[in-house]
Amino acid sequence: MNEPTFHSLRTDYQDVYDLAYHGWQNYLREAVTDMEVHLGAQFTAAETAWAEANDRILYPFGKSARQVALLNGYEVRNRHMLKIGPIGYEDDNACRQHTALLMWQMNRYGGYQTLSDAFKWGSLVTGSNLFEFWRDRDGQIRFGRRSFNAFLLDPMLSN
Repeated sequence: MNEPTFHSLRTDYQDVYDLAYHGWQNYLREAVTDMEVHLGAQFTAAETAWAEANDRILYPFGKSARQVALLNGYEVRNRHMLKIGPIGYEDDNACRQHTALLMWQMNRYGGYQTLSDAFKWGSLVTGSNLFEFWRDRDGQIRFGRRSFNAFLLDPMLSN
């Protein structure tokens, strides 16, 4: 049986990457623009050079910042806890214990703040974020957020 070579694996991965990038390139371009506008980088290099040459100050119009702050604040104030629900009556005590453990983990390791960051920078600013969780070396559950430019999904993804 022939083992795949590094070159063949690399070309296979490159083909899949090119296909995925082609499917998402319009979104990625727009997400970068949305992020720059939200952070205040609203001017081109030519406009910035012209302003510096003419001793002018460019003032960005942060029209989206107010709405993003309003919706993000609403999400933080009205955030609901994560709860594990029982399937039957006999599962009630176990679910209560798992819910308490999950709430402790989320509070101790910043899970709720990570969820809020994913909502703000994903749903409100760029349109996409991933929330991830994993076990660290000590066995504790940790939480993280992947920004729109840190992953590339299959363009045929439907669910």
